[in-house]
Amino acid sequence: MLVYFFRHGETEWNNLGKINGLSDIALSQSGREKTYIVKKEISKISFDKVYSSPLSRAVETAEILLDCDADKIIKCKEIIERDFGVLEGRKMSTFSIDELEEVSESHMKIYRRVMKFMKTVVKENDKDSVCMVVSHRAVLRHVHSYITRDEYQTFDINNLEFFVAEYDDNNQWNIV
Repeated sequence: MLVYFFRHGETEWNNLGKINGLSDIALSQSGREKTYIVKKEISKISFDKVYSSPLSRAVETAEILLDCDADKIIKCKEIIERDFGVLEGRKMSTFSIDELEEVSESHMKIYRRVMKFMKTVVKENDKDSVCMVVSHRAVLRHVHSYITRDEYQTFDINNLEFFVAEYDDNNQWNIV
């Protein structure tokens, strides 16, 4: 099985350097336009299933990439963005990493959500499936960590970037 893990398109808050978190911020016009460009780049890939965070910026990204309606997208709360608490909507330059970690959802809680989601994907798909997942920066960093066993901080992903992982015949995840 192959899974393409995408970060959603950009929002106005991304452009302003603000934390989106659980706030349901829509794609910006620029985010939509860039998503249509990526759509052309992946147009030859046939996806069997698409999973998305339930937040509108992720769902809309999936809708554009696959030219489909939201009802064809499997919305999973396990891959919703990290809860940044009172820091949501604030510019990242206005607080410290220590403050961020103090008020935000713990990395362990996110990692547990990711593990549950990854097991669901394996259970719901066969070995020849090709899937798309549209999620958020913090979650995708944990997905990458889950697959590679690397530290969370060693990987980053920008808007509309993606990575591909394979679940092989030995029941192992690998980045391809």
